[in-house]
Amino acid sequence: MKILVLSEGRNTRRMDFEPVLRAFAVQQYLQKKKLDNLMIEYKPESAKNYDVRHPLFSCVDHPVQDRRKQSARLKKWKRLFYDRERRYDKIQDFLSQKCEKADICYEAKAIRQAKPDADCYIVLRENPDENEIITGLPKEVFLIGYDAGGANARLNRHTALSPLFLFDSRFYSGISVKPEKTGYVLLYMTGKYDAKLAAAAVKFAGEHSLDLIELSEYRYDTVRRDDQKHPVLYDIGIEEWLGYMLNAGYIFTNSADGCALSIVFDKCFFAWKDASGKVERMMSEIGLSNRILSDLKETVNLCSDPDREAAEAVLREARMKAGNFLDSSLRKAHGAHVLLMIKRRYWRLRKNLGLK
Repeated sequence: MKILVLSEGRNTRRMDFEPVLRAFAVQQYLQKKKLDNLMIEYKPESAKNYDVRHPLFSCVDHPVQDRRKQSARLKKWKRLFYDRERRYDKIQDFLSQKCEKADICYEAKAIRQAKPDADCYIVLRENPDENEIITGLPKEVFLIGYDAGGANARLNRHTALSPLFLFDSRFYSGISVKPEKTGYVLLYMTGKYDAKLAAAAVKFAGEHSLDLIELSEYRYDTVRRDDQKHPVLYDIGIEEWLGYMLNAGYIFTNSADGCALSIVFDKCFFAWKDASGKVERMMSEIGLSNRILSDLKETVNLCSDPDREAAEAVLREARMKAGNFLDSSLRKAHGAHVLLMIKRRYWRLRKNLGLK
């Protein structure tokens, strides 16, 4: 049975680390099972005409009507021009060295037209609202989806758990790069800038006399407050990102996969709601909704030493659910593959015998 892992990879406007790391984790899991698989990158419709390595060029070629917003976009990506290049190149190096992937990167519609030869597709998508990948794929192909969203009866999907739960901290530690400092407060922010989340991290770090490090694209944004003078890192790769997560003392994040890694790394972390609802769905699935902050005062009640036994139980349950979902889906895919082979042989035999 041949499996294709479909991922946006580095081809999103934000160019987050999560899509690539999810694909890598799934591929490693399939390789442990000795299943033939290949990763295929695709570019979603939302980034079709977007220069992912050089967003500045896209801002120039496709300006918005609002002059103030256009000016802010140009200023932001001009300042981040080389940071973005370095980030892109580091993610590209990770893909080339760590992932078994096809050389071609498809546009979303092109995948449907090309219909790459496979018996099962595992669909990993950053944006759960985009359904263009699933629609139009060969009907006989079995589909497995993480964060896939949409009401598609063909898709055997899990909308809550991250595939990053498939491995323990030793797996990620083996590919991480350790930063110079340890024990700091880490603010990992994706999506739109969240002033409340940033303020919560700044306040917590100040009250506990800890260094604060932020990983985001908001290094120069005017929405930042004047008192937020902590370092903001953007030109890092996946290995460095994992290193900062592993060596943090506390983590503030609005990323569902950031929460997943915090749990895997046994960190005291504070989750913040994201626009897509992925954080809430995942935290609810594993019984940790109480770690989602809605008020800055809540950090006082949640920063005590964690219950190690309870934390290990949560991690075991999350890993079991993530593994069971993929294993059961693969068994169904194998069954569908065998059934399809039987049908094809049956009709080939009838044709050779001259039967209708």
